[in-house]
Amino acid sequence: MGFQGARFEYTLHSREERNIVYRVSRLEFHGPHDSVTPHEHLSFGQKRLVAFLFYLDAHPEIVLADELTNGLHYDWIKQLIEWMDGRQKFVAAQNPLMIDRVGFSSSESVRRRFIRCERQGSDAVLRQFTEAESAEFFETYQAGAQLVSELLRQQGLW
Repeated sequence: MGFQGARFEYTLHSREERNIVYRVSRLEFHGPHDSVTPHEHLSFGQKRLVAFLFYLDAHPEIVLADELTNGLHYDWIKQLIEWMDGRQKFVAAQNPLMIDRVGFSSSESVRRRFIRCERQGSDAVLRQFTEAESAEFFETYQAGAQLVSELLRQQGLW
């Protein structure tokens, strides 16, 4: 975000058996020439980025995110994907920016990264890609002619 550093304080507000609530205060960012920007002066996207960084720090093993790219600069999306590396991720997205940044090394990596939601009668069913679906997707992906979001749409998966 162009800042040289950041400082914030937080205290444990309450703790119940399964829920921990933190209260954050005095969040400020330090820029060049000793400038200080308080949290209140950040843009919508900057606030979302800071909140997500706090979330990542508090949850080192898992990411649950809905529309994570909303309000974020394109370059930040690439960085977010790198920061999430090594965690189990459940990410819902309508915006193709994040999906297009996902890479695959094999058909098995395709199978591990996507969960399909399908209708079976009146029920919604979640499932992984079959081996055949994963292989077909990966083969087309390897050709490199289309973005991931385009492949998903072309195959009726998004």
